[in-house]
Amino acid sequence: MENKTKDTKKALSRTAIKCIIDTNKLHRQMAERRAHAVTLPPSQHRMLMMLAKRDIAPSQKEIAEIFSITPAAVAVTMKKLESAGFITRDKQGCEDARYNKIYVTEKGIAEMHTTHEYFDYIDENMFCDFDEDEINTLISLMRRAKANLQKIQNER
Repeated sequence: MENKTKDTKKALSRTAIKCIIDTNKLHRQMAERRAHAVTLPPSQHRMLMMLAKRDIAPSQKEIAEIFSITPAAVAVTMKKLESAGFITRDKQGCEDARYNKIYVTEKGIAEMHTTHEYFDYIDENMFCDFDEDEINTLISLMRRAKANLQKIQNER
């Protein structure tokens, strides 16, 4: 009987994981659809959103580390965002392009606000038929699952 219970829990766990992954994929697809609506590729959109959230823009090297890409890829993306009018760069008298001060333009800020409104819309509708207790239970369960994963991650 114990093996049957173990097999049932294993099957339920896999179903739960698949639900989490499928929900995450759908949420990401919807977010990326928003990025395509403004004709920005997802990588440019994510970089613009990151820059818009910060008072002081990180260096290109730091941005590369944040997104796990090369500094050269950051430079290319920055050029594209600048030519599209979403950011401006001030070289501060330095010839090295890695040391630009980056400013998000009005167009970039407007895009950030539109994106946040859309994300709010997605999030509100994702949980529209959940009550507060159900959302709190989900949060608690997901935090426990994350903690369990972190335990095994630290073991290896």
